Amino acid sequence: MEQLDAPAKPLAGLDDDIEIDDEACPHCGAATTLSAPCAAMGCEDGFVDMHAYDDPLWYDEGETEACGECFGTGRLHWCKSCGFDFQDPRNRKIVQAARKTIGPETD
Repeated sequence: MEQLDAPAKPLAGLDDDIEIDDEACPHCGAATTLSAPCAAMGCEDGFVDMHAYDDPLWYDEGETEACGECFGTGRLHWCKSCGFDFQDPRNRKIVQAARKTIGPETD
């Protein structure tokens, strides 16, 4: 895997897990973006066990909530050039509109 410069979004300790994504940035038009697994404490596939990682008095065992860092996706996805965060709910309409103009992904 090639070495990448430090991303616009700080991700201490994730340098080895950062991957280049072919999806262009809908904000600045950069041809490639970066992604990495979410490293938020307690995040497992985008969800946090609130009983174990927040407050066992307020949450039952197995009660989960979407992670506040990756918003339930389990991955962080951002633009290295401008720092645009693909997971942020405020950016959801921008990302969806950009994906519609490109068309569905094909394998």
